[in-house]
Amino acid sequence: MTNGMKKYIHILTQKNFLWGLCAGIGLCASIYTGIYVSQIPLKKAAYKFNQILHYIEKYYVDEVDQQTLENLTEEAIAKVVKNLDPHTSYIRAQQSAVSQAELNGGFEGIGVEFTILGETIYILNVILQGPAEQVGIQAGDSIIQIDDQDWTGKDLNSDKVVEKIRGPEGTMIKLTIQRGPSKKKLVFPVVRGKIPTISINASYMIAPQVGYVKIHQFGRNTHTEFIEKIKQLQEHGMQKLLLDLRNNGGGYLNTALQIAEEMLEPGKLILYTKGKHKAFQVEYKANGKNSLQQTPIIILLNEHSASAPELLAGALQDHDRALVVGRRSFGKGLVQLPIYLKDKSVLNLTIERYYTPSGRFIQRPYDTKEDYQLDLWHRYKNGELFRADSIKFDPKLKHETSIGRPVYGGSGIMPDHFVPLEITPYDSYINDLVEHYLIQQSAIGYVQTHRDQLIKMSLPAYVQDFTVSNELLQQVITKTSKAGIQHKKLTLAAQRAIQHLLKAHIARLLWQDQGYYSVFNQTDPIVIKALQCFDQAAALLQEISIIKQKELGKL
Repeated sequence: MTNGMKKYIHILTQKNFLWGLCAGIGLCASIYTGIYVSQIPLKKAAYKFNQILHYIEKYYVDEVDQQTLENLTEEAIAKVVKNLDPHTSYIRAQQSAVSQAELNGGFEGIGVEFTILGETIYILNVILQGPAEQVGIQAGDSIIQIDDQDWTGKDLNSDKVVEKIRGPEGTMIKLTIQRGPSKKKLVFPVVRGKIPTISINASYMIAPQVGYVKIHQFGRNTHTEFIEKIKQLQEHGMQKLLLDLRNNGGGYLNTALQIAEEMLEPGKLILYTKGKHKAFQVEYKANGKNSLQQTPIIILLNEHSASAPELLAGALQDHDRALVVGRRSFGKGLVQLPIYLKDKSVLNLTIERYYTPSGRFIQRPYDTKEDYQLDLWHRYKNGELFRADSIKFDPKLKHETSIGRPVYGGSGIMPDHFVPLEITPYDSYINDLVEHYLIQQSAIGYVQTHRDQLIKMSLPAYVQDFTVSNELLQQVITKTSKAGIQHKKLTLAAQRAIQHLLKAHIARLLWQDQGYYSVFNQTDPIVIKALQCFDQAAALLQEISIIKQKELGKL
């Protein structure tokens, strides 16, 4: 397994298993309060567990304090949950506070995104109008002290940095910043505030009449953000929508339903669920918003698109309302109910299976946890990421869309147009550049040196006119040699790929993700393919309209 592929699988296991599809808060309240659960088996199991803890506390040869007993309980709960299904999970109170804050639309802190490069904390992004930006902290700054304590060295840990920087609104933190080639030290007292969590990375006109929107998670405020972005794009002439749901690990069910309602006619089935109790057997239908009824839509998916993006894409694909471009999605058709415990920890319990309008159950098999977690490696090994014809479908799981196109259940959403994962001879070298943060460091250094001239440019002007110089390229190549990363003679294509990636990372430091994707998408094979398919998406929309007119005529 290559280093690049190991990283690819690491992203999947760390991100997509955490951000599985959760039931929305409204759904949670309505179903949780109306169900009676027998207490008899629970009492028996709980009594036995309490006995064990009691004997450990009373008779165990070493002293056992309260914290140790609590840790034993936490580990036992995690072990029980792990033996159910891959998506039932137990999140400890501290982890839950962070994840829920991000999904619910905000957290309290100073408003920066950072990374640890070597032994230093570098700020990658400063949230507009946030506390850090208001006092003058910039992307590319490095944090060397927090509250007069040194925060550099080999022991830096991202979780510890987050824990130190975040805090209650209104409290103060003092950051000592090092800026630019001069290494000038600046001290910034920052009053923590409420930081909004943005779930839409980028939205812009990617081509004439084509608006691009990238959603990285389905949070509480995503639908509101989506409507705002759509209105802005329509004001700039959008008549077609490219909706990028790649690497979206899920989020709230209700949010995905709300967005689907903007694209489907009143009464259209979005999905239905099946569970042990009648309260979990529900049909969800569009309520009549349909604000994008005349807009051809293409949805981008890949193997990291899980849960909420899959149900949205599946619903629109089943109704022939949108084309799907990319690669087969993750394959998660299980719905979790978040049960909030007294200590603020959360049990995300699988309580339903969801089905797309055609009847597809898209959950991939999970006979063994090991195979489930290595599914992406199996796809890679079997050639699926490179060839559409390597994907085998069970004919028993065949369904049809509204106009009779075949679709299959059992393992994610298969795109209408497959785009292979491109592997080139220099990919492993570029992956090493990214993994060792050499691209990012070079971008930070360039912005620090040239900020005054860069901020005079608009993003469209930067995308069109800015070129990464050969001098900057050679600086990166020199750094790779010093870091012990070996490479053969780089082809012209490899050099251009590195320069393009550098340009995208420089843009991120200046214009956040909007800048990054405005550059990166220019050479993205899935985006390029999607832009070629809008005639087909428009034809689908026309065909559905004709069918509807015929049905009305019969009535």
